[in-house]
Amino acid sequence: MGGKLGLQMKMLSSESLKRRLEDVYRARGWIYKLKAGQKTYRWFRRSNRPTRLADTLGVYRIRPMPLPTFTFSPQAILQSLNLDWVISQFQEDGNVLIDGIFTYLFDDERLWDLLSEEFDMYDWHLRKIGGRQNLGWLRNALYTQIEQIVRSDPLYYILYACLRPDNNWRLISYPYYMKSTQVDDSTCFRHLDLNIPQLLQEGRGASQIQGSLTLTDETEDNCTEMLTGAHRWLPIWWDRIKQRKLDSDGLLHSVHSSMWTPEDKRDFGDWKSLPCKRGTVRISMPHNPHGSTGPAAGFRQTILPWFVGIMDDNETLEVQESGTRSQLAAAHRDMTAPPNTPSGYPNKYGSIPFRFPATVELCNVSPLADALVGRRLCDSPAVIAERNILLGPDHMARNKLIQEIRTRALDQARSNMQVVQQMEHQAFGKKSYWSCRDAGEQWVSDDDEDPDSETEAAYIAAEEAAAAADVAEELSADM
Repeated sequence: MGGKLGLQMKMLSSESLKRRLEDVYRARGWIYKLKAGQKTYRWFRRSNRPTRLADTLGVYRIRPMPLPTFTFSPQAILQSLNLDWVISQFQEDGNVLIDGIFTYLFDDERLWDLLSEEFDMYDWHLRKIGGRQNLGWLRNALYTQIEQIVRSDPLYYILYACLRPDNNWRLISYPYYMKSTQVDDSTCFRHLDLNIPQLLQEGRGASQIQGSLTLTDETEDNCTEMLTGAHRWLPIWWDRIKQRKLDSDGLLHSVHSSMWTPEDKRDFGDWKSLPCKRGTVRISMPHNPHGSTGPAAGFRQTILPWFVGIMDDNETLEVQESGTRSQLAAAHRDMTAPPNTPSGYPNKYGSIPFRFPATVELCNVSPLADALVGRRLCDSPAVIAERNILLGPDHMARNKLIQEIRTRALDQARSNMQVVQQMEHQAFGKKSYWSCRDAGEQWVSDDDEDPDSETEAAYIAAEEAAAAADVAEELSADM
């Protein structure tokens, strides 16, 4: 009887159970009050009464108070960093170039030479797929030491949190390969890499600002180019695109000559070249059509850290088609490619199929740096403590933490490079970049679908053996 009523009975004596049943019988017309009452809800099994907040505590006695909503002052923070001009320019043009942010990478020339040679290693191992050019992209380089340093940089994080229209401080870096162009590489493109109809109608991706770090001095004919201020005129221009019947509903929009007419140029301005100095960062609103000059007029290297916003649930990304926080965390952990691009496009062409054998993690530089690559949740107490310093009012504490994190990152990268060299040599033997460099050899990898002639020979031998076995089996059957 007690079980059918949903009563807790294991701890009751026979006499106690009898009295409990009598109490329930007397309250049979309003038993719901017993199930909800503060003094009587424990009489019933959890599945037979309304859920209470205390049910979620498990073995904990006291419910923690919710954390207060975190707010910060972008203007005050940037002013303390002598960057108070940044917000006004960003709001005007939807774009800003900030010099000197990463010049610390080049202060120690010997260290820079060591770290930057990792780019040469990846270039050594890069091949074409199906004969297609790589268009100036170093598509196999997603986790170089320098890329990992940039993703962990606290000042770069501060800039993103301060310039995002929603000031979302929960950010994670989207693993993306770097640009490394040689003279005459086919680098020219113009596009807008988010869905314009959804941006205008729903605000999808409106706060997903974009940026890059330049590692080489650029020139007017060898740099990013952009239509600035599009956050003000994009709706008007898109109406014109629809009238011209050139609109689409894709995740990415190429901007070809028929889409940008003399009338548009007159009303909204023309494409601007945005050459950056070495160590300069560019941060842009997602509304701005952008691209690159081309063909490449010279050597140029840039890194795209791609900090994207995480929603309050610690899982959903601001552009949901691009994946989840867990998927990006797994990519950083395994050092593989994420399933999609930041715009939500499937990561098909040029995606690394597995972790490069000589890729070495830059770990535990700081709690917040860990969160930026998904190794910790943004609401980790240690992450929040550093967030409070970096986005807080104490200027001296902020500068001190920035320097500490940067120093730890550089020290670890210096140590990691020894492992990079050892593991690359171990994985590739006589075809290793470091082995061939030291020997002065200029071995060039094959761009076939199967670059390893030994693998090709083994495949042919296996097929021939299988064919011979089939012939032998047929002859045996005939006999």
